[in-house]
Amino acid sequence: MNPFLNLKNQCLILANQTNEGMIVLEFEDYILTIYNRYSLVNCSDVLELTNRKVTKINIFDGDIFELIFDNEMKFIVYIDDNSYNSPEAMQLLGPNNLIAVWQ
Repeated sequence: MNPFLNLKNQCLILANQTNEGMIVLEFEDYILTIYNRYSLVNCSDVLELTNRKVTKINIFDGDIFELIFDNEMKFIVYIDDNSYNSPEAMQLLGPNNLIAVWQ
């Protein structure tokens, strides 16, 4: 099973954009760092996703990773070759020393 699917039903506690342009999403049990290009649907700022629960996760043709929240807001990460800003697209940290990298 893809470990990134563990984000389903997780509530977003904190969202932050670093000076380097990365997005860090802190959930109840996981921390997701996004290095790639992303977009938002039905919201204008990643902070609007705070205190919302992930209700669905979609992965489209290996090019798009989509988190859908309980208020129909979407956080979309582009994981195609043209969207890479670093060696990895995303990194997930979680319970039991979980470290998962999406390259």
